[in-house]
Parts: sequence; structure tokens; C-alpha cells
Amino acid sequence: MSVQPDDGRRRRWWVWPVVVGIGGPVLAFTIGLDAAHSLMIGLAVALVVAGSRVIGLGDQAVWPRLPFGRRDGARRDVSSLSWSLYGQQRELTGSGRRRLRRVCLDTLELAGFSLDTPDGVRAVEDLLGRPVTAFLIDEDQPAPDLRGVQRTLTALTAVPLRKAHR
Repeated sequence: MSVQPDDGRRRRWWVWPVVVGIGGPVLAFTIGLDAAHSLMIGLAVALVVAGSRVIGLGDQAVWPRLPFGRRDGARRDVSSLSWSLYGQQRELTGSGRRRLRRVCLDTLELAGFSLDTPDGVRAVEDLLGRPVTAFLIDEDQPAPDLRGVQRTLTALTAVPLRKAHR
């Protein structure tokens, strides 16, 4: 993905081949090369610099930035994600509870389960267990512990999603 710079920046960039085309031969002549070889070296370097600009080697890809100056994939992002889900006593934090509940409810909805009917509640209890189902029905119920979250997410990944391709 190549992004064209604005016109002012493009005009400024053409200064570099001129500077190299003049400064290179002067420098080469100063250190002892004869005039013909100095001019050839300066011309060759200026052509390489100008040619790289024409074919777009100097262009930069512009990627959207994450908020707060954070970098995607950094080790601290993984650490902050895990700390935002689990507290020091290995229990879900408020944002972790909301995320788990939202993932579970969305996945169950895509799979065709309903917590509005007694049959749907029984089916979810068979799949995820009674404590997790109680947590999904009433968010004030205790959330599952770390192993319960792992079991829940493992069970949800095995569920075929019927509504996903509508």
C-alpha cells in the first residue's frame, strides 16, 4: 500500500537529487578523483535517488494508530489485557465479566440457543453448566473462576454457529 505525499512534500523531495548531483562530484573531486569520474559518480547517484522517488521507494504506508500511543502486539498490551480480565485473586474484573458475558450471549445467539425459554435454559445448562447459565441470565450472579472461564470458552468453540452465515 503506497500513499502519495502532498505536492509540497513532493517538490521538496526533488531537492535531494540536485544536492547529491552537485555535492557528490564536488566531494569526489575534493578527495582526489578526476573531473570525469567525479561527474559520473554524481550523475549515477542522483539518478538512483531520483529513480527511487519516481518508482515510489520513499513512500510510506499509513496505518491507523491505536489510541493512547499504544502499539499493537506489544508485550505490555497482552499483559494489560490479561490484567483487565483477571484480578490478583484470579477472579474476573468488571470489564472481564462484561466481555465474557457478551461473548457467551453472542455465541449462543449465533448458535440458536435462547435463554428466554425453559428448554433453551436447560440446553445452555447442559452445554455450559448451571453456574455459568445463572451468570448469563443474571449478571449479578458470581462469574466463573479462571478454570470455569476456560471450560466455558472451550465449550463455546465447539458449538456450530447456525446463524453466522445468514
